[in-house]
Amino acid sequence: MEMILELARRRWPLLVAVPLMLLVIMPTPVPSILVDEVRQAETASQAGDIESALEHMDALILLQPQQQGYKLTAARLALLLDQPSRTRNYLVQLSDRFKRTDEAICLADRASLRLMENPPSGWPGLIERCPAAGPDAEWYADQLLEDAGYRHLPDLLSILHDAGLTSGIWGVKEAFVQAAIEPTVSLPALRKIIGNDSSHAGLALELLDTIEREADRSEPAYVYALIGQVFARSGEWQFAALAFEKAVEIEPEYIEAQTYLGFVLEQLGLDGEAKLQQAVDVAPDAALPHVFLAGHYSQREDYQTAIQEMETASKIEPDNPAIIAELGSLYAENGEFEAAVSAFQEATRLAAGDARFWLLFAQFSLNHEYHIEEYGIPASRNAVVLSGDDPAALDALGYGHLLHGDLLLAERLILQAARRDPGRAQTLYHLGLLRIHQGDAQAGLAAFRAAEQLDPDSPAGELSRRGAETLIR
Repeated sequence: MEMILELARRRWPLLVAVPLMLLVIMPTPVPSILVDEVRQAETASQAGDIESALEHMDALILLQPQQQGYKLTAARLALLLDQPSRTRNYLVQLSDRFKRTDEAICLADRASLRLMENPPSGWPGLIERCPAAGPDAEWYADQLLEDAGYRHLPDLLSILHDAGLTSGIWGVKEAFVQAAIEPTVSLPALRKIIGNDSSHAGLALELLDTIEREADRSEPAYVYALIGQVFARSGEWQFAALAFEKAVEIEPEYIEAQTYLGFVLEQLGLDGEAKLQQAVDVAPDAALPHVFLAGHYSQREDYQTAIQEMETASKIEPDNPAIIAELGSLYAENGEFEAAVSAFQEATRLAAGDARFWLLFAQFSLNHEYHIEEYGIPASRNAVVLSGDDPAALDALGYGHLLHGDLLLAERLILQAARRDPGRAQTLYHLGLLRIHQGDAQAGLAAFRAAEQLDPDSPAGELSRRGAETLIR
């Protein structure tokens, strides 16, 4: 919205200057007070002061209420100030003939959209007859979607399609909604995205492959669940929810789909507990509902209940290293470090050749600075060997040696990790800590700033911000 207003502000002086200039050069006599208001409005416009210019337009309207152009100009300015109600007030003052002009109708439509109302002239063909309403319609859609939720996304996109807003991100969203609720219908649109939209091509290609591979040979509910998983892996929770709902609608006792739906609702900031509990009640011997229910309680920092659910899941699938490792993380969050160690040791025993579980074990030890020499460094070393020098594993091993006091080895490993993945904020945070321990505060500050800029919302970004603030005090 701010970008839209900024683009509009760059053009508004011209919109104001033209009618004012025409007034000044009119051959008819003009009262001096009117000329003064015109000149002040022009001065304000040149200075970029929209509010002041609008105040002078109000004065001009009072002096010459019969001049309809003043009211249209004032309506435009009010809209630039994001004051749609004020825009509407100016439009109401127009004569009937001017109210029927394309410009007045367009301004009325745009004001209504800013007020979260339907455009007075209707949705069909809106963008064609009022191109300037495009950004306003996008803003309206964003706000409505945020308030109304994902279930209204198909209806909203249908409205925007009728309005003519089918390009850019809304065209992509329309294709993804089709993929979630009418998979085979979406294929042409998905191919178009693959050819034209590089930022969404990967997801569109994965959807296309899934639909073409499974649509004719698998049960519909299963196809929808697969599509939901594709969206979930990409963090596209709204479309994932639509797909999982379709799967559950077709097959109400489809426990996996019901469980994933509850999980996705949680990611949307909604309460998915009822869906998850329903899945547990229907299939108490299935591990997945207990796993996601544990995640639900963990997000609410109810670690005791989360541990109970995850322990239940681990009893159902005792040989699943992912469940055991998640249980270890929950024990750690609850301060039960010895239980966490036992869980991570069991997970690495079950999947001894999988670097991911060794890395999780290492990160637990390093993050809590718990028996680093006994657990953190050996687990990190195993992760490096098994992963073939994965940057995250190299960083963990380097950080372990930093905590252990071996700065030379820590530097070699952390720099190697940074070279392999220069965009990893956590590695740069550790590099900042290393430089500070080496006595180079300036280099440490630079590393913190880089980590914060790369991923400001991550734990590493937040820690880097705090570290930078401490250094510059």
